[in-house]
Amino acid sequence: IIQAALKSGPREFEESIRQSLLIGKLYDQITSSVSLTPEQIAAEYQKRSEKIQCSSILFPLNDYKKDASASDEEVKNYYQEHKDDFRKSFSIDVEYVQLDFPKDGGVQKEVEMKYKAKAIFDTYAQNPDFKAAATKQGFEVKESGYFSKEDPNFTMGWTYELLLEAFNMAENEIHEPIEIPKKGYLVFKIKGRKNAYLPELTEVQEKVKDVVISKKAQDTALSKSKEILAQIQEKWSQTDAATRNFT
Repeated sequence: IIQAALKSGPREFEESIRQSLLIGKLYDQITSSVSLTPEQIAAEYQKRSEKIQCSSILFPLNDYKKDASASDEEVKNYYQEHKDDFRKSFSIDVEYVQLDFPKDGGVQKEVEMKYKAKAIFDTYAQNPDFKAAATKQGFEVKESGYFSKEDPNFTMGWTYELLLEAFNMAENEIHEPIEIPKKGYLVFKIKGRKNAYLPELTEVQEKVKDVVISKKAQDTALSKSKEILAQIQEKWSQTDAATRNFT
């Protein structure tokens, strides 16, 4: 029974039972001297059973971002003070071909996609022109644009594991065709690799501007929330306890 049902050997089973007995004895030893009064039990029951109802007010950041602005000088100063926040991590650019299975194409069409994917791979190996190899089989090459491990490009529909695998490939290296169950085949190559670097302001200006605007919006939202809180507290203090209402 142990071997068939529990997938364990007698020795391993005995050791697991021995550990359970030891833990049980240890628990009894520690808790045997502990006692609780009925009042303590009732208090703990009430603590675990009682419920509360809360009301809240949300101050959406986007509601305040639309009224905020950032001058070129503000953007420049913020970038100078927070350069490391905008440092670019190691990134790659991928070219890929997605060979989808035709709808209602049957097994024959799926096998055909497999051979077309292999043909693209083999053609590139002989002549490293990925677009020409894909066009020859009637497919279009798509490009991911540069992305990093910290900011992966999920718009391609790849798994995170596959994206990480791409980072281990050399520039211009092509990956063997990958079958995507119930979907098709994927062939991709590494078009470019960029080491980590600190970009110039012109490259990240819009991102810096958005950060500055977001921070201004946060300050406005915080100020507004404090203003509303003060009004609530004042009204709360002036209202009879029996008729208090958060609104």
